[in-house]
Amino acid sequence: MVAQSVDHKTLCLSFFTRPLLGIPQRHSGFVTGIIDFGDAVYTAVAVDVSTALLNQLPRDVAANPPDDLFAAGRDLLRGYLRQAVLSREELALLPHLVMGRVIARALITLWRARRFPDNARYILRNTEPGWGQLAWLLARPADTLSQTFMSMIPSSGVKHD
Repeated sequence: MVAQSVDHKTLCLSFFTRPLLGIPQRHSGFVTGIIDFGDAVYTAVAVDVSTALLNQLPRDVAANPPDDLFAAGRDLLRGYLRQAVLSREELALLPHLVMGRVIARALITLWRARRFPDNARYILRNTEPGWGQLAWLLARPADTLSQTFMSMIPSSGVKHD
C-alpha cells in the first residue's frame, strides 16, 4: 500500500506566503515558523510538497496552455530537495497529489461560495484557473504524469529520514 511506504509527519497544508513567519533582522528571507493550525494534519510529507507546487501553477492555463505545467514549481522542488529527500515513489505521486488538491479546491470553493454568497468572489478566486489546470493534467496519461519529476532524483538515491 502506498500510504504505508512514504514518510508521514504533522504538516501545515497552507504552504504559501501569508501564514509564514520570519525574523528579518536575524535571518533575511528565512522562514522561522508557520501560523495556520486549522490546516495542520498528519499525512504523507509529499502532500505538503504538492500543496507548495499547487501554489506555483500558472493561472492562465486555459487561455495559454504551457508545455510544462510545473515549470515554475521545479525551482521550488529543487530547493526542497536540497533540504530533504523524497523517494522515487513520492516524486511519482506529486503530480497526482497536485491534481487531487486542484479537485479538492474546486469542490470546497464551490460549496463555500453557495454557503457564503456575499463572499463568493473571494472564495472562487482560484477556482476558474483550477479548471484549466485540471484539464491540462487530465489530458496526459497517468504514467506520463508520474514521470514528471523523475529527472530530479538525487544521484545518491538515499532516502532521507
